[in-house]
Amino acid sequence: MTTGDSDASKLLYESIIERERKLAAAKAERDKKPFVVPDISEAFDDTYAQCILPSAALERFKFSTRELSVTQMHRELKSSRVQAVCHEAISFINGMGTRISRAMLDSWVWHVDVPAPDDGFWETGYFRILVPETMGRTSWQGEIEFFGIRFWPDGLPGGVDNPLPSQRQEPSGDDALKPDVSQADLDRWHEIFTAIHPNAVEDFAIRSARAMFPENKVARQRVRDLRGPQKRGKPAIRDK
Repeated sequence: MTTGDSDASKLLYESIIERERKLAAAKAERDKKPFVVPDISEAFDDTYAQCILPSAALERFKFSTRELSVTQMHRELKSSRVQAVCHEAISFINGMGTRISRAMLDSWVWHVDVPAPDDGFWETGYFRILVPETMGRTSWQGEIEFFGIRFWPDGLPGGVDNPLPSQRQEPSGDDALKPDVSQADLDRWHEIFTAIHPNAVEDFAIRSARAMFPENKVARQRVRDLRGPQKRGKPAIRDK
């Protein structure tokens, strides 16, 4: 090897080392960032009723082994090509418990964790994740339990070309033409409602407000703003 070849090899080696150093520094910086739990969306009851059990969803993949079918399901879920909906999600994050009915499991859930091929999830639909405190997962801020997970059939083999299930939306049609309820009236409703039902879940609060003002439009977000994120659901029951 000539001196020139030796110098070129040294420069290439140093370049690789420097690139690896920068990548490691960038990863270390990213790992220190707080992990912010995204809002969990909700689906209609009839959407959930149309979903299929995990075992049935897995059977849609006609691969040679169960392990390969599960691996492909992981890929589909992480890429949002297949959508999961659960009967109820119970979270306990930073000391605050919340229950959400018909919760949709967006792709971030599956990037935190996925069920193994031999996990009971494929029969029970139950799945639990530990929610990291930081992107580097050095500690945990809480957990979320998903009960009765099912899969929206479109997007799975044999389904339609992946139209995602509809989420709960604000009133449309005739309801959309109603005038918004005044903030003063909504404030008075909230004062009375919270005095009577201090631990009410969000859906019950929404139904109460809309029943109180049938001639007006009551946006879900306005009720949420009054209640605050910490009051979205009642505290989960914890084992001692």
